[in-house]
Amino acid sequence: MDKVRYICHKIDYIAAFFFVIACICLIALFLITFADIMARFLANSNVPGTIELGQYFLVAMAFLAFGFTQLKGGHIQVQLFLHRLPTKAANMMNILVLILSMAFFIIMLMQVGERFKLSFISGELLSVTTFRLPVWWSYALGTFGCAVLILCFITQIVTNIVGIIENKEVGLSTWNQ
Repeated sequence: MDKVRYICHKIDYIAAFFFVIACICLIALFLITFADIMARFLANSNVPGTIELGQYFLVAMAFLAFGFTQLKGGHIQVQLFLHRLPTKAANMMNILVLILSMAFFIIMLMQVGERFKLSFISGELLSVTTFRLPVWWSYALGTFGCAVLILCFITQIVTNIVGIIENKEVGLSTWNQ
């Protein structure tokens, strides 16, 4: 069990690392948007690529934060009767929810991964203004974010299984247990 917990904690810290990157992207989005607003106000000009870079930052923020948000229990949860169930039943319900969620994100991973492959091969460019960036980066971030989230689902499933064995309620928030 100790080796399983060790692996789960390593995956948790990987998710936390990408959450920090998502936070850095939030700061970068704020700074580039602020610079664009100031350039428009002071020099009646704009910062080239603000829209394109902003779109990349938004994708990075959303997808790279998925896994850590799941580990912290930050996604929407409906726990109408879960607290009234016995410990093992509550853990089994958590496992069912995690498996269904993981199935959805596996489908999403496959779809976004396919778009990543196609846009990488075609060399598709994002060009809202004169700044041209390859589109595949945003699909790569989406693919990677979904993969990290699926790993987090797996660690939570394993943690809930261990909770069933040890008769300990785990829940959907498994960060640093």
